[in-house]
Amino acid sequence: MRDSVFSFQIVRVDLLAKSMQRKGMKMLWWQWIILGVILLGSEIIVDAQFYLVFIGAAAVAVGLVGLAPLTIPGWGQWLLFSVIAIAGMTSFRSYFHTKIRGNLPDMDAGLDGEQVTVLELIGPGEQGSVESRGTRWVAKNVGETPLEANSRARVESSVGVTLNVIAQNKNS
Repeated sequence: MRDSVFSFQIVRVDLLAKSMQRKGMKMLWWQWIILGVILLGSEIIVDAQFYLVFIGAAAVAVGLVGLAPLTIPGWGQWLLFSVIAIAGMTSFRSYFHTKIRGNLPDMDAGLDGEQVTVLELIGPGEQGSVESRGTRWVAKNVGETPLEANSRARVESSVGVTLNVIAQNKNS
């Protein structure tokens, strides 16, 4: 039984390979457009730094070219797809990515030096809650003075997801 399934799989792969050789790996116009739409939609689900937008747009463009009364061989379609995708990414990606994404703060920079709002009384050496950038954080008071609720504190450093904070000077 296993040998027959294995040989069936070989026949299927062989037929697929022969079919692709005859077609020259040429895709129909609607296949390019479906591929492009899938790639464009994937950018919404996966943050690919806007690269999938240009790859998807290139696929849609090749699909639209396929609607014209031109005959482009399979290798020509793939070449056109590659050229459009690479040209779009190198020429326009950073501009559109910055335009759409805006100047969001870079979270990799960390919160060191930022002001946070203390949500509850935190004594020296104790842990409590603070808020920064709209998110509640666990914080440890590494200073010598207690942090009152609704007061401001400054982040000295972070260890994992715990922020080490000290009281904010009234002058700053």
